[in-house]
Amino acid sequence: MTSELQDRYPHISLSDEERAKYDHSARIFLLETMAECAKFDPEHIDPDQWEYVRRRQSMSVYHSVQGTPDPAVLLMLGTGLVDGSILIFYDFEVRYINVN
Repeated sequence: MTSELQDRYPHISLSDEERAKYDHSARIFLLETMAECAKFDPEHIDPDQWEYVRRRQSMSVYHSVQGTPDPAVLLMLGTGLVDGSILIFYDFEVRYINVN
C-alpha cells in the first residue's frame, strides 16, 4: 500500500471473529457477482435502461437512465475485464428503525 493510502486510511485491527465475518461476506459478494456476470450479455444492454458513458480498453461504463429514488445516488454499470487490482469505494447509509 502506498504511503498516500496509508495516510488516508488508517490501519485497523480486527479480531479473528470479525475477520472471518468480513471474509465470509466478501466471498458471498464475489460468488453472487460471478453468478450475475455469467447471466449477463454485454452485447445486449437495454438502451432504455442504460446510457453509455465511456470506454477504456476492454471496460465500458453506463449509467441508469431511470436513476434511483434518491437523486443523490448514481446507479452505474460496468462491463468488461480489468487486468490487475481494482479498489472500489462506496458509501452506505445505516438506518435504525425503532419498533415498539
